[in-house]
Amino acid sequence: MRLTRLRIDRLPGIDEPYEITAEGSGVHVVFGPNAVGKSSICRAVAALYWEDVRPGERTELTGEFEIDGVQWQARRYGPRVRWRSEGEDRMRPGLPPSRHRNAFILRLRDLLDPSAGGTRAIASEIRRQMSGGFDLAAVVDDLFPAVTRSAGRREQRKLSTATRAVEKAEQGQAGLARRAERRQAQMAELERCSASEARDAHVKRAAKLVERMGKLAGLVRQVADMPAVLGELTGDELTQAKKFQEQVDGWDRQVRELARKLDDLGATIRDAGLAAPVDPVDIAAWREKADELGRLELELRTARKELRGREREVGAALRSLGGTDADSAVFTLDDDARLFGFLREAEENRRREAAIAARLALLDDVDERERAKAATSRPEDLRSAVGTLRRWLRAPGPGDDRAGAGRLRKRLLIAGSLFLGLAVLAAFLAPSWAALLLAGAGAGVLGVLAGLLLTRPRAREGSARADAEEAFLRLGLEPPESWDVPAVEARLRTLETDVADAEARARMTAYRAADRQHLISDLDAVTGKAAALDARREELFASLGLAGMPDDAELVDTARSLDQLRVARIARARAAGQMEDLDETFSKRLAELTGILGEHGEPEPRDAARAKAHVGRLNDRSTELAAAIAGKSQAAAEQARVASDSEKARASLRGIYARASVEEGDLPGLRDLIGQLDAFRGLRKGIADLESRNEEDRDALDEAGESELADLDDSGLRRLREQIAAD
Repeated sequence: MRLTRLRIDRLPGIDEPYEITAEGSGVHVVFGPNAVGKSSICRAVAALYWEDVRPGERTELTGEFEIDGVQWQARRYGPRVRWRSEGEDRMRPGLPPSRHRNAFILRLRDLLDPSAGGTRAIASEIRRQMSGGFDLAAVVDDLFPAVTRSAGRREQRKLSTATRAVEKAEQGQAGLARRAERRQAQMAELERCSASEARDAHVKRAAKLVERMGKLAGLVRQVADMPAVLGELTGDELTQAKKFQEQVDGWDRQVRELARKLDDLGATIRDAGLAAPVDPVDIAAWREKADELGRLELELRTARKELRGREREVGAALRSLGGTDADSAVFTLDDDARLFGFLREAEENRRREAAIAARLALLDDVDERERAKAATSRPEDLRSAVGTLRRWLRAPGPGDDRAGAGRLRKRLLIAGSLFLGLAVLAAFLAPSWAALLLAGAGAGVLGVLAGLLLTRPRAREGSARADAEEAFLRLGLEPPESWDVPAVEARLRTLETDVADAEARARMTAYRAADRQHLISDLDAVTGKAAALDARREELFASLGLAGMPDDAELVDTARSLDQLRVARIARARAAGQMEDLDETFSKRLAELTGILGEHGEPEPRDAARAKAHVGRLNDRSTELAAAIAGKSQAAAEQARVASDSEKARASLRGIYARASVEEGDLPGLRDLIGQLDAFRGLRKGIADLESRNEEDRDALDEAGESELADLDDSGLRRLREQIAAD
């Protein structure tokens, strides 16, 4: 037997799965530092060879072997080892018992023991191979001198002592090995007992599984004795059947009601007396014709009334001219226009002359008032007063002199302090430097005093405000309330306003003078035009044959009477023509509407009101006909829909009875069948629970490698438990 491949998926001491492959022939050496898995490989191989070697409960190993040219596979999962060859399960190959497994292991000291009782040949070969194939003993003999006898005896004694120490250590190690083997045997026995206990638990699980299988078979028989159709029912069939039956009854009632409604609508259509509903556009057009006919009728009455009024106006105009015929009147239409044009132009010229005169009088009155104001205060005096007050404000006052005196004292104190400080400093300097410093300080003080004297205000400046006050009083204007800065500033603002007003009045006076000149020129033109109008008057009166030069008022009255007669005749003729047009249009519209109404079965109207009433009745008939036709169509569609829904409900009702395998309409039979549904569901639930628990037990047995226990009957399981108890 030769190991070709080993895979370790789970093994105590191994963190990650790994795989090794032994390819080729010869000896394979596994080497590496501690804790890399060398000993684990040996434990894994021993666990595949012998089932009672238990490296741990959670063990998963796979090994491939070659035995006499035949490939074998061993797989261990937990405590069970399964052997396969040529695709089939096989019995374990003929291997020695597990208690002899240590006989197949060579330890390192066995390989390196050079003693006569040891494996000298193997040790010599290993030494030779480890030295690269050289015979180190022959090399020592050739290159080094021989050991003397005494040295050889000493080395022999050392070797004997070392050999006895090694033998003693080997004896102790052998004792430890025996104790380890006994402990391993005890552990194996403990593992076997644990395995037996676990197997007994699996057998008990299998026994319960067999018991539940019997119960399951009984439940299955009970379900088989019940109607098979129960498995397809939901329990709502009885409620649904009642609901569908109520729907069918309700829809049948609706069908009967819709049939009666269709009969009534048919009678309404026949009573309408119309082949089809009239287009609402046509109805609207005919209504407009009826409304237009009413308007024409009203306008015709109004025109007749207006004609009578115009005839009365013509009679009144004739009476105003003395009852004569209007055609023999003195003035023609052109003469009347010329006369009225002349009178209008003359009147306009008189109004313009009066307006210009009134404007000139107003300008005279305004100029008179402005001259009175200018006499009280002249603009030159006001401007002089403004300049005087401004000089008064710019002149320094008493407060300014006190401030200058204070500044003078302050500068004198500074100059004295500076001179005193320089004198103290000169006391600490050399005489030449001190004299120079004091001379400079004296010159500086003199310069300060000279500047103060030069910048001191003159005495004359104090009397500038008094001069300004005297100059202002000489102007004869109202002085300020008091001669202080606030009062003077207030009076200055008042005077500046007065100056601005005076200048504005002067400009306005100039504007009025220019306006006066324009008005005088216009007045001259109007006066000249009045003379020309007088000449035209004489010429116009001569051409019209007016003797005695009647005045303008009498001419206006005559012209107005003639114009009134002319306007009245024109209005009478217009009213008569309008009445004839309206009468013709009214007769034509009434004839058109009478023909339309007659075509649709309406009587002939005599006036606009009856025509409008007939159009309204025709619209009502058409509306009733359209509503009846639409209602009939809707009722027919509703009848078809209700019939379709009724048929769907009947089909659903037939489906419920067919699914329950009872005759259609057999409601008691359906009720009895639904009554068995709870018991049927209870049995099905029990079956599902038992199948679920059985499946869990099968999975547990399969995971533990005891799946064959699920195939045993109760007697076989009992014998197996007795065998486990005997072991």
